Amino acid sequence: MKKSLSWRLLILVAGTLLGLLAGLGLSAPAVAAPVQTVATTDHYDDKDDDSDLRLKVDRDGRLKVIGEDYEAKKVYVKIVQTNHKDRERVIDEREVWTRHGDFKFDSKKAKCGNEYRAYSYSKKDGRDKSDKLRIDCRKDGRH
Repeated sequence: MKKSLSWRLLILVAGTLLGLLAGLGLSAPAVAAPVQTVATTDHYDDKDDDSDLRLKVDRDGRLKVIGEDYEAKKVYVKIVQTNHKDRERVIDEREVWTRHGDFKFDSKKAKCGNEYRAYSYSKKDGRDKSDKLRIDCRKDGRH
């Protein structure tokens, strides 16, 4: 049985269109496209020993973020709680001015028994992260 002329033309046009798409670098429709996998990467510099960003806790339980040797005049900084339901929860964030490349700010939003990390970002310096810090409270109320 011979195929009809319209059916042959339809196959010819469909093949031509797919060929043009491939020639332009576009992928075929989702049905015909192969499965693609995407690898996730950590966009933060993992420089633990020479990090410019640190977290400390003082006697009153305030969390201090300390940044050193930044080139930018303004740096966006956020503090996250890392042990919140297996994900990070932002507890404080702000844009800070540097003074001779350094900055400090305090946060009263940290609580005992939790783990925290600070992240910073500026166009000149890129992204950075601090080491994790766990706040343990003693029975006498000191940190």
